[in-house]
Amino acid sequence: MPARPLSTGLKCLEMLEVVAGQPGAGRLADLARAVGESRATTHQRLLTLVTAGWVERTGEGHYRLSLRPCRIARAALDQAGLGDRVLPGLQKLTDQTGCASSLVVLEGTQIVIAQRVEAGGVLRTDLRPGAAMPWDVSASGVIWLAHGPKDLQARLEEAGAALPDPSRIEEARGDGISYGLSEGVLAGIEGVAAPVTDASGALIASLSAVWVTGQQEAAAVGHAVRSAATDLASALQT
Repeated sequence: MPARPLSTGLKCLEMLEVVAGQPGAGRLADLARAVGESRATTHQRLLTLVTAGWVERTGEGHYRLSLRPCRIARAALDQAGLGDRVLPGLQKLTDQTGCASSLVVLEGTQIVIAQRVEAGGVLRTDLRPGAAMPWDVSASGVIWLAHGPKDLQARLEEAGAALPDPSRIEEARGDGISYGLSEGVLAGIEGVAAPVTDASGALIASLSAVWVTGQQEAAAVGHAVRSAATDLASALQT
């Protein structure tokens, strides 16, 4: 007899997807309604996910994802050959614009450089894969807050992180791009970042390019970054 998937396991994974789709921490009643099951059954599935470390219960008794999916997501990108898929696109962007380019991903309450290609000339930094980026002054931080998980800002506020001006977040949410200090740790550096999304439109990374102030035309680099982000999204989905 061929093996069959465990129905209870599939139901718990379905519950995990529902929790992930909430704009914030969800109430038991709302989650039960979303999956079409009783509160008792929904509570049992949530308890399983909490015990396994995938979901956490807030002080108000609501349910939200824990930070474990962030680690799994990074591992999935690594196992999918992130470097092989991303580096050619980053190199092309750097060659086209003369800017250093980076792919930035979310890990818990930090955004870190997953891959980076340096530009020639005077702009060379010590920011390498694994380096954390500041939320408040980096263009990638703005992109993640504008297009990332809906509860991300609340989590960062709870963690005491310094955040960018709300007007920058709203602007990036509408424009799909953010200009400003992309690195946030170097004086005289400008940059731009754009979202890289999966097939469902969910943000999986931000793509940024940086240059010495006055050496590049921001709108032209922004156009190149936006186009490269679209190409990278396609590459990561194949």
